[in-house]
Amino acid sequence: MSRAWAVEMLKVRRSPVTRTAFATMAAVAAFFSVGAATLAQQGAAGGSLAGAKVATMVEGTGWVAVSGAFGQVVPVLWLLGTGVVAAWACGREFSDRTLAQLLALPTPASRIAAAKLGSVLLASSVTAVVAALMALVGGVVVGMGPPDPNALRTLGAGVLSGVASAWLALPFAWVATVGRGYLPAVGALLGVIMTSQVVVLLGGGSWFPWAVPSLLMGAGGAEAAAAVSTVGLALVVAVGVGAWAATVRTWSRLQLV
Repeated sequence: MSRAWAVEMLKVRRSPVTRTAFATMAAVAAFFSVGAATLAQQGAAGGSLAGAKVATMVEGTGWVAVSGAFGQVVPVLWLLGTGVVAAWACGREFSDRTLAQLLALPTPASRIAAAKLGSVLLASSVTAVVAALMALVGGVVVGMGPPDPNALRTLGAGVLSGVASAWLALPFAWVATVGRGYLPAVGALLGVIMTSQVVVLLGGGSWFPWAVPSLLMGAGGAEAAAAVSTVGLALVVAVGVGAWAATVRTWSRLQLV
């Protein structure tokens, strides 16, 4: 591991911002998926008004409901949480006035930027796996028994959707770099999330990259998931690749002005 990677991974592990963000993402995803499934089961039994409402939003009961709810909530949580962390990772160097020290190091700034992006992606991906494990433990604790293979596959797909959403959060690191601080990136992140909702309502979610992971996990129903084409998937990859390249290139040209 290079020194740049070691330092950036240390920042991710020890920063209150990243620890709070990733811990909250994992806890909320697990609690929501197990809690929604439990309420849906109570609603199906006819003994809970809240459960009856949740049952209209969650498909099936038991592990089907757990894995389905997990897959629907993870893409949104991971885009929001990883977007904030990515914006902080690059923007804090400007806001905390530490950029001069970084640029004075013998390590190229482009390599530092790549380490920042890679460490955020790695931490976010590990958090998605931890969230799935927490959901599994939570389901067993509330009495759902061992999960079946279909539930495990759906949980795995939910983890992959989280990784895809983390990949889609990389542009906000570039915005933080160009905006010389994390606040412009947070504003851009909120704008993308709101735009995603409008685009999905208008029927264009199948090609809008930031909506694709949620749609594939059934957030818009089976028809919306089936409508996602290879073009939409290719755009998800292109957004992350382009953001990575743009961020590294911008960092390589940074100057203290």
